[in-house]
Amino acid sequence: MSTQEEINAIERNVKDARKLKELGSALDRLQKNRDFLAVIKTGYFQDEAVRLVHLRGDTMYQTPDRQASILKEIDAISSLHQYLQVVRMCADQADNAIANGEAMLEEMRDEVAE
Repeated sequence: MSTQEEINAIERNVKDARKLKELGSALDRLQKNRDFLAVIKTGYFQDEAVRLVHLRGDTMYQTPDRQASILKEIDAISSLHQYLQVVRMCADQADNAIANGEAMLEEMRDEVAE
């Protein structure tokens, strides 16, 4: 791989990392929004999760179909929560990738200029 091809690859990686960082910034803004806090964090992640756990033990919901439906809903809550955690983790890692990529680009461009 030529130096220019390496530079192009690093530039693409930095560009991709910037997108992940921006997604993390969007998540930060979202998680500070009082409507998000009320609807998702409190309403869905807490209240709805507790409601579903209580339904698991309710005698009226002991049929296999109802139990499977409740578990799917619990899994959905878990899945959304996990997605938000992954977005945060990727955004945090993107900061390092941007810094490392920019440092590498600077070094490589200095070498090419010599």
